[in-house]
Amino acid sequence: MSEPGTPEGDRALRAIPADREAAPRPPPSAGEQRVRARSCLGSFWALLGVLIGGIYLLNPTLGVFELLPDNAPGFGNLDEAGAAAVLIFGLRYLFARRR
Repeated sequence: MSEPGTPEGDRALRAIPADREAAPRPPPSAGEQRVRARSCLGSFWALLGVLIGGIYLLNPTLGVFELLPDNAPGFGNLDEAGAAAVLIFGLRYLFARRR
């Protein structure tokens, strides 16, 4: 093993920080995600989606106003599924953890 102060030891000591700097950063683990900062406009659209999706799912018109009639075979409940998706994605955006 080389002693510090000798040419071999000094080269070995100088190589350690250079190797550490050149090493790529490992990707985040499965539980750790990088989350971007929330924008004001994004929060506005998420809140609007939550409000519209929630109101649509509450069905205040008692079935008078429907985007797709519920008794249509095959796709009758797609409008409720879309409203639920907008509601869930809006809530996810608004309540995401920020680091």
